[in-house]
Amino acid sequence: MIAVSITVVDDRGRGRVLDATVSGTVPVTELLPHLVDAAPGEHWQLSGPAGVLRPEHGLDEAGVRPGERLTLARATVPAPPTDTVGLLSGDLPTNPSVWVASFLAAAATLVLPPFSPGAPLWHPLEISDRARGVLDGTGDPAGTAALLCAVLTLVLAVAAAAASLHGKRYTALAALLAFSAGVQVNVLTGCVLAACAVWRPGPERVVTVVLAVAAALNFWPGLTVLVGMTGLVIAGQTALGLAGVPLPRIPATGLFAATDRLRKQDARSAGERAADSTDSTDARNAAVDRARQVHAALVIACCTVIGAGVVQLIPPGSAPGWVTVAACLTVAVTGLSARGCRPVHAVAVTVTAVIVAVWTLVHCASPWPAVALLPVILPAVKVTSPLAGRVIDILETVAFAVAVPLFIATTGVFDLVRGIG
Repeated sequence: MIAVSITVVDDRGRGRVLDATVSGTVPVTELLPHLVDAAPGEHWQLSGPAGVLRPEHGLDEAGVRPGERLTLARATVPAPPTDTVGLLSGDLPTNPSVWVASFLAAAATLVLPPFSPGAPLWHPLEISDRARGVLDGTGDPAGTAALLCAVLTLVLAVAAAAASLHGKRYTALAALLAFSAGVQVNVLTGCVLAACAVWRPGPERVVTVVLAVAAALNFWPGLTVLVGMTGLVIAGQTALGLAGVPLPRIPATGLFAATDRLRKQDARSAGERAADSTDSTDARNAAVDRARQVHAALVIACCTVIGAGVVQLIPPGSAPGWVTVAACLTVAVTGLSARGCRPVHAVAVTVTAVIVAVWTLVHCASPWPAVALLPVILPAVKVTSPLAGRVIDILETVAFAVAVPLFIATTGVFDLVRGIG
């Protein structure tokens, strides 16, 4: 007979201790029913300091000595090794297919009849024949089906705006549908409706408001491009102001005088400042996140304004003059500012510059359209020299300075002044 201490471990890892004196010749298999009530299909293992005891051996044969501590636990079947194919069966990410389909359907209303009004009216004071016919009571010249499609698009935009209060993914969808409904009148109406369809703060509101303001000022496309370029230059400072990020005080300049609030904060005790350190850090991090989102939205909006202005200056199939071509190519040169920027800024500015350059060159006489293929070699161009970077910065500055008079010339102001004399 051998006196042992057996700890019975359950599924939760808790154990109960049994002190027993058992025969050393009885196999472990015959001892288990006296220790636990095993359910059908369960397999229990008795283990000691030397490892798991074989079920057909007795305690003497297994080398168990009197007074040893044994553990009785349910045996677990090890998982089979995962083969290479099994590694492909991981957790599935969120499926965005329904959102992609909905945005494609909303975007189709901009180009497919009977939803599409055709060529958009860019001038803020011009309205389409369809809108004029509805306003004067003569009816929509495009037919009842087109009018019903426009009304349905507007209703869906309102529904998506209401749904955006519960899910932010609906925000961009609501803005796109509202723009599609408003562009039936003109571009300004579409931008205003898109801004009104954004019912929650975020990048979508910044983009739509900027586009609405630009559309309202779009009396001369050249000036619209200049507005977009200027907005792109000051996007960083504007984002800091809109996000409420305070600029560092520089006493030597005299521009950042200490306010009463800052004086009170400096006068508080160290203990009070330590108590508010966590809240202050969270507030700063939130302000930084807002600034980055607002900056990305401003960059995208300004690039959109620039692209829209260039399309107005060079309509599809037209033959632009040398002043317009030079002005648009200076826009492409200012895209060099994408070096060393954040991904959203870099991608938006680079794509806009390439599109403007390609759009301008393909409307020029031969052989200039062949030059439009030059952006293909951009991945092979790497600027590592500080001197080359400085030259590029100077070139960008000169291009912006040259763009101002060139785009003003596209408005006809200079011809008007010369005609006065």
